[in-house]
Amino acid sequence: MEHTLEDIQNQKSSDDEMIDIQIEDSLVRESLMAIDTSNFKEDVMNLLGFASILGLMMLVGIVGPPAKLSQTTSQFFSPNFLISFSSENLSSYFRFVSYDLKFTRKNADKPVTFITCFQYSVQSFIDYRIVHSSSEKLTNVSVNLPVGVYESQPLHIYRDRIIDYNRIEFTIRVVNAENVPEEDINTTAIVYCGSQEHTVFQVFFRIIFAIFVLVSLLGLLRQLKSHPIKLWHLEQKLTVPLLALGVLYNNPFYYFQARSPTYAFILWETIITSVFTAYFQFFILVLFDSLRYKNRKTDKCFFAPKVIYVIALFLISVIHGIYDDITSFHVTPSNSYDEVESALRWTQIGLLTIYLVWAGVTVFLAGIQIDIIERYKFYMYLATGGTSLFVTLIVHVLFPAFKLFQNSAIHFVMSFAVENSFILMMMYFHWPYEVIKDQNYADDAERENAAIEPGDFFNNGDQPGEK
Repeated sequence: MEHTLEDIQNQKSSDDEMIDIQIEDSLVRESLMAIDTSNFKEDVMNLLGFASILGLMMLVGIVGPPAKLSQTTSQFFSPNFLISFSSENLSSYFRFVSYDLKFTRKNADKPVTFITCFQYSVQSFIDYRIVHSSSEKLTNVSVNLPVGVYESQPLHIYRDRIIDYNRIEFTIRVVNAENVPEEDINTTAIVYCGSQEHTVFQVFFRIIFAIFVLVSLLGLLRQLKSHPIKLWHLEQKLTVPLLALGVLYNNPFYYFQARSPTYAFILWETIITSVFTAYFQFFILVLFDSLRYKNRKTDKCFFAPKVIYVIALFLISVIHGIYDDITSFHVTPSNSYDEVESALRWTQIGLLTIYLVWAGVTVFLAGIQIDIIERYKFYMYLATGGTSLFVTLIVHVLFPAFKLFQNSAIHFVMSFAVENSFILMMMYFHWPYEVIKDQNYADDAERENAAIEPGDFFNNGDQPGEK
């Protein structure tokens, strides 16, 4: 029978509208994932355990050793203003030392504005031998206290991140001042330094999490080694690099950095943190977006935009981080406006804002477009990610508003706890579930049943002695 031109065109149109379905390899493999075979009761218990760990870590961050210590000394501001004090018994475990200056007043009924110049000097000692010495002049320091404002923003004077001495002396004095107010202005110098106890805590904290993540990575690879990589689930292919980067991110060799700090260690930590953060952002996008494309082909157009954008996020993050590190190694007048740092900071903020919008739209579309088979996985991913995000917002947005938590270790503890707990949950969800084990149980049951003699009901033949 000959096909008419209209039939051929209709068939071609129908072919064009067909969705390209990919029969996923997981349908024919013996390995599934734990999340594909779990039940609601088990996962609720796991999520409660996940939330409990985060709650426990939050408590540890609050009541544990503080991340930094502070010491203040104050004087009334005058043309003869001079403050000098020293910090002793220092070691590399203090991690850093910095000096700030701020102005306060008791009466805020009227605005106060004046310009002053400071001269400060810093000398570092090993016992009684000077190992570092610096002196800088801060000119045209503008102090503005509007009506209702009792305290100025801190003026960052000096910072050192390599503590290779055991004593430091700091002196600051006024060189000259214009339009000094008649009312009393209190000037406070603040010295901050890291806590030795927190440094030791960091060493053990990082090692413990690194061991957990490393053992999880080795266990996951051991379970997956019987299958070629091309047969792994997409989620498993994403989780293995996430665990590997998690080990590096935890920095199990932090002890050597604490014991003998160098600029190389500081820069390395900035770089690996940027790498881990960028891949973590990529993981979230692909994880939720792939739920919408289950059993459909995901080509280069699926991954390319995400890869390109995450590379941009990584580059701006690592450049900004390294720039901040390098500038913190040198003493510069703090009242000067750093245009480079400002441009990097606002670029990073802009890129992160776009990423958050993109991630939010991806999660929303995944929630309304996935089929019933993938919906349970979506809920588990959303519950885990939502809990992590909620805790992170509390720690980084709510807690800084309270002075009680400003010097605590909660920011460090929760940042590591949330990220490590999340990737361990992903490892659990994507752990291979061997169907062949269940098949062995079924085979054993069949053999046991086969050994039982069938009853008369199943015997159609005549019994001996019957006609």
